[in-house]
Amino acid sequence: MRSKLEQLGARVEFGVELTGIAQEKDGVLAGLSGPAPMSIQTRWLVGCDGGKSSVRHLTGIAFLGETLETHRMLVGDVHVEGTDRDHWHIWKSSEGFLALCPLPSTDAFQFQASIAPDQESETSLDVLRRIADRRTGHRGIDVSEPTWISLWRANVRMDDRYCQDRVFLAGDAAHIHSRRAGRG
Repeated sequence: MRSKLEQLGARVEFGVELTGIAQEKDGVLAGLSGPAPMSIQTRWLVGCDGGKSSVRHLTGIAFLGETLETHRMLVGDVHVEGTDRDHWHIWKSSEGFLALCPLPSTDAFQFQASIAPDQESETSLDVLRRIADRRTGHRGIDVSEPTWISLWRANVRMDDRYCQDRVFLAGDAAHIHSRRAGRG
């Protein structure tokens, strides 16, 4: 069964990066890098490419707001031994919380740990292991084999405009905020 995207005549290209945008009277010329660099002509271009949007950068649209360094978390997908996969596990300690959430259809867990400004925030397996050991109270939980680790910081930002001629921004390319900052 074909996806809706395929039914509309489109496809997702992995390993391809937007490298340039040229606005023309009747469309947009987009430069792409990848296995076979090319340019494509389109009537409109919509950037739905996240908080680090290449489309926003290439159009020069400002991303106004702030990053809150006081609200940070280490997040990663890891293998975990020493606990079950039937529950989301959460520990609270004087230094912060640790959560291990089993990821469906995988053997991985998502690791989430709050990180205060004065705490180590290096994105390494050793740091994740030390945090797990301290915050679980040495319960024999072993964290290993990370497929990615990231330092998440709360951002509250919005574009100064959502379009420039035939280029539009949507989703996190246009605005980002932490869940807490998004509540009224």
